[in-house]
Amino acid sequence: MTLRGKQIIFRLSPDGQAALREVFPADAAFSAQVVEEDSLGVWVLTQMPESWNPEEPVRVALLKWEYFSTAELEAEPELPELSIRVGFR
Repeated sequence: MTLRGKQIIFRLSPDGQAALREVFPADAAFSAQVVEEDSLGVWVLTQMPESWNPEEPVRVALLKWEYFSTAELEAEPELPELSIRVGFR
């Protein structure tokens, strides 16, 4: 499942709370829009822009994988891919 483009509720680990105190000064849980994800973690919007213009830069923060303990989001179940059976009957 990709997290890109989704609004997610993150719950920070104790290390994440300490490291991100200045960026997300609220509680251990917060909601953020994921802009990108890579091997380091997820890049989230630090503030929702008033109007979205794809040609203007937005401020994002890296939330490393080890900095959050859980993530909660609305997801639609994906149907499993059907495989073509090969063999004898």
